[in-house]
Amino acid sequence: MPKLIQMSALSALTAVLVSLSLSLLAEGNAQVAIANLPMPPSCAVSSKGMKSNAMTEIVSQKGNVYCYRFRNAKPMTYLDLNSLEQTLKPMGVTVSREGKQTLLKFPGATGTAQLKANTVRGNDRYARLEELPYHFSGTGLPVTLTGWTNPTVQVGETKFKLGTPGSSVPGSLIYQNVMLDIGRDLKITGKGVTLSARAWRDSSSARYFTHTVQVDAPEGTVVGIFSRDERGSALIDEAPVDGKGQVQLFSSREKLRYVTDPGKLTPYLSSGQGQALLVRLTGLIVAPSEKQNDKYTVIQPKTATSSGVR
Repeated sequence: MPKLIQMSALSALTAVLVSLSLSLLAEGNAQVAIANLPMPPSCAVSSKGMKSNAMTEIVSQKGNVYCYRFRNAKPMTYLDLNSLEQTLKPMGVTVSREGKQTLLKFPGATGTAQLKANTVRGNDRYARLEELPYHFSGTGLPVTLTGWTNPTVQVGETKFKLGTPGSSVPGSLIYQNVMLDIGRDLKITGKGVTLSARAWRDSSSARYFTHTVQVDAPEGTVVGIFSRDERGSALIDEAPVDGKGQVQLFSSREKLRYVTDPGKLTPYLSSGQGQALLVRLTGLIVAPSEKQNDKYTVIQPKTATSSGVR
C-alpha cells in the first residue's frame, strides 16, 4: 500500500509538472535561442584581381571569383533554427526539413512557414532574424510581435519568446522591416531609404538629432518615424513609448514639423523645419490578407513641432 500511494503521488506530481510545462509554453514563455555571428563573406567577379586592404579581407579565390569580408563589419543576429524546432514541437507545431529549409505547420494554419538556413555551422543552422516576418508570411495566420527587448512572437495561438536569459535580442531588427513595408505602402521610400541602425547601437546615431515626442499611446507601444534628408532619401527609425508617454526618435533634421500626409514629406526646409510622419505600430508583423494598413496607424503627436539634440 505505501508503494502504491507513493506511485500515485509521483504520477500525480508528474502530471502536474507536464501540465505546468505545457501551460508555460502556451503563455509564451518558450524561449528560442539567438546567435550573433560574423557577416558571411560576399563574392564578386574581377578580371583585374582583388587584394586585401584596410577595409576588406580576401578570404578565398577561385579563378576570377573573389570572396571577401569587411574587416569592421558588425555581427549579424540570427534565429537558431535547431532551437526553434525543439521549442515548437511540444506546442503542436509540425516540424520537417527540406534541404536547407525548416518547414513549420502551425495549428490552424492554411499554409506552411518556410525558414531557410542562411548560415550552417556543422549541425547548427541559422536564419536571419530581421527576415522573420517574411518567414511566417505563408502560414495564413496573423503574426504579432510584442515587446522591445527579447520580444514575444505569436503565430495564431502559438507563442514563443526570442532570446534566452543570457542573451539580449533587439526587437528593432524586426520592427525596422515592418517599417520598410509601411514606407512602401505609404509611398514614402521610393526615392531611397536609410535605416537608423538602432538595433546595432553603433556610433552612426551620432549623425542624427534625437527628438523627444509626446504621444497618446500606452507605455511599450512602438512608434515609428519617417523623415527625409536634403537628398530626398527617407530615414526610418522606431522606438518604444516610455512611462511618461514620450518616445525618442532619430532624424537628420534638427527641427521638425509633424504631418499626417506622406505627400507632404519633402527634402526641403520650411521656416527652418523639416517634415516628419509618425506611425503607431499595432504589433501585427504579418497580416493574413497581406495588407499593410492593419500594421499601423498614422498619428499626430501632442505638439506639432520638435527640436532635436545631439
